[in-house]
Amino acid sequence: MKRNWFDSKMKRVGAGVGTVAFLFAIGALIPGAIKAGPPAPESLPVKVVNTPLPVSGNVAVTGTVGISGTPNVNVGTPTVNLANGSTVGLTAGTTVGIASGSTVGLAAGTTVGITNGTGVSINNTTANPVITQDVDSPGRNPYYQTVSCYNAGSNQCTAQFPAVPANTRLVVQYINSSIDTPTPLITGEFDAGNAIFLPILFTLQGNDPTGNKVYIASQPMLYYFEAGQTPYFVMNAQAGGFEFMSGQVTLTGYLVNLLQ
Repeated sequence: MKRNWFDSKMKRVGAGVGTVAFLFAIGALIPGAIKAGPPAPESLPVKVVNTPLPVSGNVAVTGTVGISGTPNVNVGTPTVNLANGSTVGLTAGTTVGIASGSTVGLAAGTTVGITNGTGVSINNTTANPVITQDVDSPGRNPYYQTVSCYNAGSNQCTAQFPAVPANTRLVVQYINSSIDTPTPLITGEFDAGNAIFLPILFTLQGNDPTGNKVYIASQPMLYYFEAGQTPYFVMNAQAGGFEFMSGQVTLTGYLVNLLQ
């Protein structure tokens, strides 16, 4: 009688254990029955400790990049293109090194500002020289001016040229003049300022159809007139008899822009 009760008890315990095992097996087959762990974070901050950090490839830079102090910017063989309206400012003491074979392309309208005290060094070889332009070349700003003089009742004739423009220097390289006078020419000279007159050599060529003497001057000279000055020439003939003088003076040279 006791054994039958014990066997019945063990059968119920075994049935319960089997039921629990069966439920666990069914749960493993049902999606979502087991709760998933926490999701991985989307992003984490990264701290860079090895500075400076080398950068390679293409790097897009927008906005304004300020360069101050005495840094060295070395450009190997990439191409730097500045769009229309771009501005590159270099403060005093800044060094920009551009290696051989590099290209710096400046679009039309681009401005490169270099402040006072900043040096620009160009180390091109004779095989690849830098193309330059002489802004003071005589052919860029030639000067050729003729002024006439006429005096019907005196033995003196004067020719005054326009004032030299502001921020400009006039370099006179040659003078040409002709004078008609009934009496011999005594002097032909131009005013050098401070009551100093420099003579011009005139040569008698003969007489015109009315009997007046014809004098010619044609010679190289080198003289500088500063901004605001007015080249001024005076011709004097011998007094006596019928007094009359007429002629012209031509100056040839070039102008120098003092702002360049």
